[in-house]
Amino acid sequence: MTSLSNQSENVGSIAGGTTTTGPSTSVQSNQAKKSVTFAGRSGISAANNRGTGRAAGTSKKPPQQRKVNAPNIKKENIGLLIKKKKECEKRAHDIVLRLIEPEVSKEYLLENALKISKQHMEDVVEERKISQICGWVLCDNPIDLRNAPKQTYSIRGRNVYDITERKSFCSGKCYAKSSHFTSQLLTSPLWIRDMEDDVEFEILEDSETKELHGLTVTFSNVNLSDESDEDDEDTKKDSSANTDSVQ
Repeated sequence: MTSLSNQSENVGSIAGGTTTTGPSTSVQSNQAKKSVTFAGRSGISAANNRGTGRAAGTSKKPPQQRKVNAPNIKKENIGLLIKKKKECEKRAHDIVLRLIEPEVSKEYLLENALKISKQHMEDVVEERKISQICGWVLCDNPIDLRNAPKQTYSIRGRNVYDITERKSFCSGKCYAKSSHFTSQLLTSPLWIRDMEDDVEFEILEDSETKELHGLTVTFSNVNLSDESDEDDEDTKKDSSANTDSVQ
């Protein structure tokens, strides 16, 4: 009688729309839910792929491939920069050719100082030396290379000077003026000089110019103290005493 009542209860629950399930029935239900969820996601992914024109399972294109059709602005800027660079170099070359010639005015030099570099000014000095003209562009005095000192160094008092550059000028004052002006020239590229503001150049006058004998040479391992001078004096006295004894 008990088994018959249990069977009737099961039949009644089935008729009412509910079923009593064991563990295996619960696992099958969870798998069914997962398959439905996966199918839903697959449908969304497929819809997105159709919207972007990309097949399922393919990766995105690298960024550089997506920029193929972008405006080629960078190349245009590089082309303009190269053109401007050539124009500035040609203008500087023309200025150098003019500075090599005599009768350069102070106004012309100040007006075009921003358009040349230190290397250009050094080339001007070298070319004027070949033409046997003073290296200072505002001086047209001749220089005689045949009578120029053959030595490279000069000693004045306790100082040693390298006179290699000094030989390109008629005097120490012209050498000082040229060195002072060249030191003011900018080192930035010529094609960005138009961005420089409030740049002024100075030309020394004769009254404020001191003689420049050359580049000062320094010796790191030589002691030129007063003690060394005293030793030199003692050496001179000894040598003179020896000379007197020989006589």
